[in-house]
Amino acid sequence: MTYNVNETTFDIKDGVLRKVYDPGENVVIPNGVKEIGSAIFSYDMVKTIYIPASVTEISWIAFLKEKLDDFEFTAIYTLTEINVDENNANFKSIDGVLYSKDGKELICYPCNKEENVFTLPNEVRSISPYAFVRAKLNNINLSSNLCSIGNGAFFNARINNIVIPSSLNYLSLEAFEDCFLHSAKLEKPNGWKIYTINRETMKNEFVRNLTKEEMTDEKTLAKLLVNGLPRSDFWLRHYWIEREKD
Repeated sequence: MTYNVNETTFDIKDGVLRKVYDPGENVVIPNGVKEIGSAIFSYDMVKTIYIPASVTEISWIAFLKEKLDDFEFTAIYTLTEINVDENNANFKSIDGVLYSKDGKELICYPCNKEENVFTLPNEVRSISPYAFVRAKLNNINLSSNLCSIGNGAFFNARINNIVIPSSLNYLSLEAFEDCFLHSAKLEKPNGWKIYTINRETMKNEFVRNLTKEEMTDEKTLAKLLVNGLPRSDFWLRHYWIEREKD
């Protein structure tokens, strides 16, 4: 069923927002929507999004847009802020950035947000997949409480340098794919191992230990994070690195 609000058309079925057509610069999602589906926008135009109190679920790629030529996804280049009704029990917004209500998960950083440096709040424990896709940031300060960084989190982001805190124990090897990263440093370089999951068999496998050079050379580690592993079946697999528990 479609609903028209201020010349914007919302495709909603069983409480799930599936698409937004002809959006203006400021999109107010109707109250009553329970779930925001994947890639609800197809075009660049939207600058701000308002999420009502009724929303309980948001897709990791809700605020990416579908590339019509090859059915992949990319950022909404115009998006500057996401705001949430203060009565929403599941999500909140701080300075236009979307978080879980308890602040432990950063869900989406608008890619056109105007700032050069972003400091992750101390309460954040995980960065969701695709959270910083194509972000204009030059640098990000990760908190000492961060535990995991999801797949594609910084895909094609402009971040130049990163220090990975010793608190981190899970990092998708596709987290920084095609990022502008020049150097990366592990605050605690020992004990990292590469794992894979085969997307066809869904079987987890240990691949290898990180070499001393990969763990300690900042440019080498950055190259590994940006380019992933040179495997012919790369697209059938998801790679990540885990740190052995102390």
